[in-house]
Amino acid sequence: MKSKKAQLGFTLVEILASLAIVAILTLVAVSTTSGIIDKQAKKTFSLAETSMIKAARYFTEGTMYSFPSTLGEQKDISYDDLVGGGYMTKIVDPKSDDECVESKIIIENIGVGEYEYIAALVCKNFSSVISD
Repeated sequence: MKSKKAQLGFTLVEILASLAIVAILTLVAVSTTSGIIDKQAKKTFSLAETSMIKAARYFTEGTMYSFPSTLGEQKDISYDDLVGGGYMTKIVDPKSDDECVESKIIIENIGVGEYEYIAALVCKNFSSVISD
């Protein structure tokens, strides 16, 4: 009678099955992580827009800014004015690490003594326009 020897190692089928399971788990993890990163980037941009509007309000209070005088007229405050004047910190695109230097605030006259502040955030991977 022949005796069975102890089996050492794994078969090719077992190794391939394990690799397939690892590949599927990696795919799920990467797609989930990508979604989380995109959500956080949108939150970052939303906070930056709010920050720009607040900084513009401080800017107009702290300088001799001349508001738009006629109904519907618009004037811009540049990103450089807000950052250079110390009213806000630099805004950096979280995906590219580039500064959002083309951004600006648009102030529109919407009535006697009433103004709407509109944030126009322009970054390499994102751009939006929101108002307060």
